[in-house]
Amino acid sequence: MKLYLLRDEQLAIAHRDVAGPAVLRGALVELLAGPTSDERAAGLGSEIPSGTELLDVALAEGLATVDLSADFESGGGSLSMTARVAQVVFTATQFDNVDQVLFMMEGTPIEFLGGEGIVLDGPQTRSTVERSLTGGVIVDTPAPGDVVSSPFTVTGEGDVFEADFPIEIWADGVLIVRTIAFAGAWGDWDEFEAVITFVAPAGPIELIAYDAG
Repeated sequence: MKLYLLRDEQLAIAHRDVAGPAVLRGALVELLAGPTSDERAAGLGSEIPSGTELLDVALAEGLATVDLSADFESGGGSLSMTARVAQVVFTATQFDNVDQVLFMMEGTPIEFLGGEGIVLDGPQTRSTVERSLTGGVIVDTPAPGDVVSSPFTVTGEGDVFEADFPIEIWADGVLIVRTIAFAGAWGDWDEFEAVITFVAPAGPIELIAYDAG
């Protein structure tokens, strides 16, 4: 199961085991619980305030109605508010039967979130999430700090211009290899997988995947 947390103010993927059958509810409960100590050590965080509770979740015709406790809007500015909304939307819509998320708080639909007045006057989708939080590409594996050798596989999700995007490997400021991967076209998030073959001396490398459009 994927949880969408944050690394360097962008969405990042963590994995948890969630038992069925209520996997949507289970994933949201895990998300609200926040990062584990290992995930925090790996640089992952969350903008969802500690203490936020899932009061209810209902699913009908692709719409997940998520009722959260009032803690959800406590603290933080506009970036924090948009990030916490994005975390819930991406975590819920990973499931094939969820396309949209309607936010409620203490049983009442949310129109404006927090003192910054983030507008939530209707169902939210992945397309309504600001691209500054996604970059259009979210790498799942390898994670930062992982040790890899050639060849290795890059996986993740993307919503990119004309469905293709570059993945680059850099070492000591030098571009080692550049390949093209394929994900969802503009407005359609989809998973991707690309095998990277490279030649470089042992040591740190940097993996960059981005929406070139």
